[in-house]
Amino acid sequence: MPWRNLQYVLGLIKTILGHRLHHLVPLELIPSRAARWGLRLARVLLPAGTPAEQQLVTALASRGPVFIKLGQLLSTRPDVLGDALCLTLATLQDRVAPLDSGEALRVIQEALGEDALGQFLHIEPEPLASASIAQVHGARLVTGEEVVIKVVRPGIDHLIETQMSALIALSHWLESRFPLLRQLHFTQILDDQRQIMLTELNMFSEARNQIQLRRNFADSPLLHVPRLYPSFTRLNLLVMTRIYAPSIGEREVLEAAGVDFQVLAHKGVETFFTQVFEHNFFHADMHPGNVFVDISDPKDPKWIALDCAIMGSLSESDKSYLAQNLI
Repeated sequence: MPWRNLQYVLGLIKTILGHRLHHLVPLELIPSRAARWGLRLARVLLPAGTPAEQQLVTALASRGPVFIKLGQLLSTRPDVLGDALCLTLATLQDRVAPLDSGEALRVIQEALGEDALGQFLHIEPEPLASASIAQVHGARLVTGEEVVIKVVRPGIDHLIETQMSALIALSHWLESRFPLLRQLHFTQILDDQRQIMLTELNMFSEARNQIQLRRNFADSPLLHVPRLYPSFTRLNLLVMTRIYAPSIGEREVLEAAGVDFQVLAHKGVETFFTQVFEHNFFHADMHPGNVFVDISDPKDPKWIALDCAIMGSLSESDKSYLAQNLI
């Protein structure tokens, strides 16, 4: 393993021990007897402090975008990790530490350029939401329309390449020693994740996806996709209509509004089937930070989809396989 990657791995070990994450590792998953004894010893020498769930969130956030994305992925699997841990991990979906407001405005202004910037009456310096790849700022056009500006964090591409290369190198080393990881295709998963994260940096690609998804559901009672402003799209920035709606994760808000959850669930299934089997173009990153609900009519709620960076399609054989399993 190259020295640079070894340094990175040593940093990971320091983070794991420093945040007491070794207490989350099930002993029964460790194949080596010596490694199990080592884990037991580490638990004695470095006892748990604050709740392990919160320590995990803090550790992931401290390691940067790759690990924040991992936390976002894990937060959608309460069936595997349990509700308590997933609720804590959900804070990584849109509440990551933002850029300094001055730096964020500078990036936005440079990306838009003087002519396009003149079309904005006001840009809010503090973000509405901040995630691992980008953050969102409210704004108003000179025409009076309320919009949001999504801007990619500067330098994030280099950070992703560096961190993912080190993780893939570590994965190769681990797979040579732990057969279970080879069975899970861990290296392939990491390589796929690297490609997905790099794709998320391209706002031109996301803009095309959003326009297509909006076109697919034009005048639909199932799903609303905010209008995009193509003239403001840049490689690292896009602008869309601002929405005022609760996230699907804000259950108490939805309940207080009297939302009919049976209707909402039915529309959710129908929206999924429509995207997959009719359009063959579906939103592939539907965590609560990207899914909102139009509750203007609580008895007939409507889904709202944001962040169209990751879209998917299936081959005919894959669609057939999925349909047969559903049936």
